[in-house]
Amino acid sequence: LKAFDTSFTPPYQTYPSIVNMKIVLVEHFVNDAEAWQKVMGGHFATFGQPGMSIDKAQKLPVFEGQSCLLTCPTSTNMTLCVWQQGDLSEDEFQAFIDRFTQGLCTNKCYYISDSLGLSGLTPRGYMRDFINTASEGKSSAGYLDAPKLWFVHHSIVDPAKFQNRMGEFVGIAASSENGDDLKTKFAASFGVPLGTYACASLFTEGADAACMWSSGEDVSIEDFQKYVDSFTTSACKNTVYAVDTGMSCNVMGLSEDLFLTEQIAWAKAAVATPTEEALAKKKAHLIECGLPEAQAAISVATDLPGGFKETTPSSCFYTHVIKPDGNVDEALKWFAEYTKAAKNSKGHSLVSHTYNPETREIIAIDIISGPNAMDNHIGNCFPAYAKMIGSGVEMKECVAIVPADEVEWWTNSLKVWGASRFIVKTDHVNDVSLNATNATPTEEALAKK
Repeated sequence: LKAFDTSFTPPYQTYPSIVNMKIVLVEHFVNDAEAWQKVMGGHFATFGQPGMSIDKAQKLPVFEGQSCLLTCPTSTNMTLCVWQQGDLSEDEFQAFIDRFTQGLCTNKCYYISDSLGLSGLTPRGYMRDFINTASEGKSSAGYLDAPKLWFVHHSIVDPAKFQNRMGEFVGIAASSENGDDLKTKFAASFGVPLGTYACASLFTEGADAACMWSSGEDVSIEDFQKYVDSFTTSACKNTVYAVDTGMSCNVMGLSEDLFLTEQIAWAKAAVATPTEEALAKKKAHLIECGLPEAQAAISVATDLPGGFKETTPSSCFYTHVIKPDGNVDEALKWFAEYTKAAKNSKGHSLVSHTYNPETREIIAIDIISGPNAMDNHIGNCFPAYAKMIGSGVEMKECVAIVPADEVEWWTNSLKVWGASRFIVKTDHVNDVSLNATNATPTEEALAKK
């Protein structure tokens, strides 16, 4: 607070109620830092007056019926805010923002069409943090989930690649049981270390998006730039800002746990009921890649909520070999895509794949929970699999241990892939009770063992 000059106090009055809100991300690029500090100092002086309340603060005329949810100064001249827009047009709101910053900032407004992680931000929470900070003369509590907070502006330069990348993420999020599971999968899939994750995402209808991320104290801005670029690939140009959490307002309303919960729910909803158009497009693509039409229809049907049911897991071990005249780089590229698709398929509790360069073998162990899961696997994996085979690859082995009542189904499903060594058998210890291992052994039994 010592950075602010509190000698300037604007003439505040009351203002009517707030109605018909929209979410707007505003990037304020400060052109005159000294004058801007005086303006902010005036705001702090007003909010710190005795008797100031949330209701009084919301009606101050400087806000003109608009409401702020979040303010984050950064290590540059840019301060970001998230606003709730009242009953104004876009031009009128831009004019309000320009009045609010008194000509001291260049203000860029982005209208948000969809967001995650903002549900913990409220106008009253913002005013509460502002009043407490101004009246008590100390910094805001700041972001509470991690030492560092980052803001990223994503300028989308390749929309198709961006959608594909988001599709990969949605598949991973939809298959996650909880937040810790999602963070672990995210780190393994996108080159971002554990401990670095987002806490809010905002999407516009145009070529811009924004995210708030957090990380450990040891992550530099260069490190974080590398991480976020790894996640978005060349689909985006990412501008990274380090957020000054001590000078921010209402960042305590951001929560990684809340964000993860919303992400998983959003992803599960996104994959739960695909549109008829999306299903028809996927089926046509599978047929175009060479999958028989009947199998394409069966596989696509498992994408529907009512078209999928898990049964007893089956263990599948299978190998391919890159032939002497095969293209190793192409084969491994499509093997990687095949693996991603398998991990994003329904009913897969284990997908463990590797390549042995000494023997040119592609080796896979999957645990797949029933025929519907296998059909879903085919529907997701076949396009990449066909490309991998086309790179000069052939199947060598396929060994599956399956439930007794599914031996015939698995035999018919797996034999078509042409393995020279092919075995499908039932689990010979399937009748042993697994619950026996949960009993607490006696000291005598342990000593005897």
